[in-house]
Amino acid sequence: MPKICVFGMPYIGSAIQKGNSGLLTDILIRVYEPEGYELIHQEVPYTRAIKALQSGVINCTLDIETQRTDVLHGRHALAMYTMAVMSLRGTTYTGLDSLAGKKVAYLHGYDFKSLLPVRFTPRQTYDLSSAIEMLDRKTIDFVIDDRTLLKEAMDEAQLPSTKFTITPLASMKAHLIFPPTPQGRLFRNIYDRRIPEMINSGELQKIMREHQISDASIKKLLKANAR
Repeated sequence: MPKICVFGMPYIGSAIQKGNSGLLTDILIRVYEPEGYELIHQEVPYTRAIKALQSGVINCTLDIETQRTDVLHGRHALAMYTMAVMSLRGTTYTGLDSLAGKKVAYLHGYDFKSLLPVRFTPRQTYDLSSAIEMLDRKTIDFVIDDRTLLKEAMDEAQLPSTKFTITPLASMKAHLIFPPTPQGRLFRNIYDRRIPEMINSGELQKIMREHQISDASIKKLLKANAR
């Protein structure tokens, strides 16, 4: 029976795509493949990922700098996540308080409503480009996601960038997390050992460049992992 490591996450733009592909999936394949494990991505809404992790349905998922004590945290950042707010140009946005009472769209499966300290009306969507089209039609007020993913979705929606404003909220490190089991510790130890190896050999940087990640973004991730 083949040894596998199941990575559970929703599809996320160019980072996690169908067909066991995407930047983050490709990195994790190179983390686990040399250790004799086949990395398989399984689509799981983020709101169900922790339960899937704890029940053994998946072996790892991503978490953004939380203080969860019921999981094992990988030591190294897999990606930098720049949370941002998109609005129509001319819409007043002066900070998080501007979201209060507004219709805010984000990808299905994420839990921005509990993450952000303001009350708003959530509009979950399965596709960011559809959310941006709703923003263009003024059926919602704001869209929240990673800044790069918002830009990708805007291109997919074929709408002019001059119509929108993207305002960064915070830059956070995305880590891999694992269940607190012997197998979870094994997968975490492999991850914690392999990421520095891939950085030192240049393999991680090569994968990122193959996915058209800018040198500035690569340096940002390397700096986060040097701390």
